[in-house]
Amino acid sequence: MLMAACGNGLTPESAPPVPTVLPGATEPQPAPESGLGRCEDVTGTVEFRWWGGDARQEMQLRALDRFRELYPGIQVNPQPVGFGGYWDQLQVEAVAGNTPDVFTSNEGWIASLVAGGMLADLTQQPTMDLSHFSADALGAAVGPGGAVYAIPTGGNAQAMFANLDILEAAGVPVPDDQTWTWEDFHNISQQVSEANITNASGAQIWGNAGLSAQGPARVWANQTDGGMFTPDGQLNWSQDSMEGLLALQADMVASGAAPSGTIQTEDGNASAQDTLMGQGQVAFWSQWSNLLPAVAAGSPDANFALLRFPGDHTSPHMGTWLNPSQFFAQSATAQSPEAAACLINFMVNNADAAEIMGIDRGVPFNPNMLAVVEPTLDERNAMVAEFMGRIAYDAAASTPLPELSEDLNHFTIASSDSVLFGLATPAAAAATMHSDLAAAIVQ
Repeated sequence: MLMAACGNGLTPESAPPVPTVLPGATEPQPAPESGLGRCEDVTGTVEFRWWGGDARQEMQLRALDRFRELYPGIQVNPQPVGFGGYWDQLQVEAVAGNTPDVFTSNEGWIASLVAGGMLADLTQQPTMDLSHFSADALGAAVGPGGAVYAIPTGGNAQAMFANLDILEAAGVPVPDDQTWTWEDFHNISQQVSEANITNASGAQIWGNAGLSAQGPARVWANQTDGGMFTPDGQLNWSQDSMEGLLALQADMVASGAAPSGTIQTEDGNASAQDTLMGQGQVAFWSQWSNLLPAVAAGSPDANFALLRFPGDHTSPHMGTWLNPSQFFAQSATAQSPEAAACLINFMVNNADAAEIMGIDRGVPFNPNMLAVVEPTLDERNAMVAEFMGRIAYDAAASTPLPELSEDLNHFTIASSDSVLFGLATPAAAAATMHSDLAAAIVQ
């Protein structure tokens, strides 16, 4: 594979094998005899909402077609939407008591949804098989008394995307992600920008972008402070560390290693294939690993690699962690609870669903589904699975996010914007973020 040969510190002989079971999953087990049959006689209607682009919608609709073939008594009404405004809409509906019967959620929303009594306990649903998921895999979805309020769609991780063609054109070697530091990252990025190269459309190429979102911030907080939050939900990320990250972002814009705040803001709102990385305008870009195929759709002939973050092996603590990429959740007010649970059960336990969806929502935690998916992966998705396997051996512990009054991205992006647009110094922005983030924790 590309990763084993691109100078990232691993050779085919030294790279650990991709595990057939990710940490937190159970060992492979035969599917229960009752797995599909438990839903054959169930009837009802399910409103199902998810976010994602056209590629995910096409796969999800095909999976729903297969679900209907298996369970003709269950009518599923799909509600595909974009990510923008997804959480705000869900909150409004929750207050009114009319959330969709089944919907996707990210980790940061689970605590709020559980606290508001909005989710059904899936351990009480006879049509839901939880036997392939350990408490570690379920993570933030496990409530008091062993209640399970959501099921992870799969696992992913924050990765440093690298465009190998850009590095080659700039005359810059691919960094060794076992040893590189954040100073190395800045210097390499600056070298790329100073090479004055352009993409196929003649657009300018920079060294890096994409450090404003919560993912890179959590990696940084893990490296410096051993975690952004404590296991009991208190803020653990120090103000000094926040200032360090914001200062790095400001320094990289000032040196030309990264584009302006305006360009990075536009990039943050673009679809995956239309981002700077998707259009071949940056050498490095941080994002969730499972988005590689979507990003690569913008530059289908480009050579990409997924690298560990700078500092992972040179900081006081490991930064990269294995993360449940999304969750399937069932509304506490679902109109047909058994039918809703049947849909979730199909999506996380059925081989047909796994074959259709692949690793679009993360590498499956269910080992039976991973066994189905692995032989079907194309080059991009196989690279994602390989990356997940490589980091699994020493990944940082995953601490569920506490319930926050705003999405975590609100705080990290707002603080970055204030610095990149010259509205505040890194020190002042860090003080504001530290205060606001501490106050946002719902006690």
